[in-house]
Amino acid sequence: MKDTTSPTNVTSRPRGFVRLILIALVLFAAFDFLQFAERAAAASDNPLAPASADAVVVLTGGGARLTTAADLARANSLPLFISGVNPVSTDEDVAAAAGLDEDWMACCVTSGRRARTTAENGEEVAEWANVMGHDDLIIVTSGYHMERSLAEMRRYMPDTALHGYAVASPTIDARRWWKSTRSARRMIIEWSKWRVVTIRESLAGRAKGGQNSADATQTD
Repeated sequence: MKDTTSPTNVTSRPRGFVRLILIALVLFAAFDFLQFAERAAAASDNPLAPASADAVVVLTGGGARLTTAADLARANSLPLFISGVNPVSTDEDVAAAAGLDEDWMACCVTSGRRARTTAENGEEVAEWANVMGHDDLIIVTSGYHMERSLAEMRRYMPDTALHGYAVASPTIDARRWWKSTRSARRMIIEWSKWRVVTIRESLAGRAKGGQNSADATQTD
């Protein structure tokens, strides 16, 4: 019988398998992104504040975030923490951007000026909340930025209740992202960063669980 198993046939099989894997990964990524975009768009449709909370936290990045957070804090008589304020901005600049008067700024607003990234926002907010004794926070940021913001904050505040209050971005259209190159690029980048954070936290959780199991075994 003639041997039909040629080197070409043998090498084509793994290539075909790899091609199928790549196609599956692309399809999964596309589906994952579309789901992310839908959640981002829906988040700011009708945000609801919780019945109670200790404080309002806003991440800088857009005027609508500041004014929304300020209105929310005043309406509920809650302190306001602004994370990521430009170090060169004065309290007067912040008050003007947020629509707050000097008295409210003096009594109820704290500006964090160290954070430059979302991860640093999480660390900065956690430090402030710990000092103030707050463990129930309303987080205000743009809808497309909310999932990554909450994920980064949970990294530093795993036992703190975090309530997202999303604001529609005036420049990034999460619902019709494909109609604008700017929106499409921003949404894809944000989805990529969020997915990296979720994978990192998942791996960290598994490593911690494995370490706990090892410690328990040694103790036994």
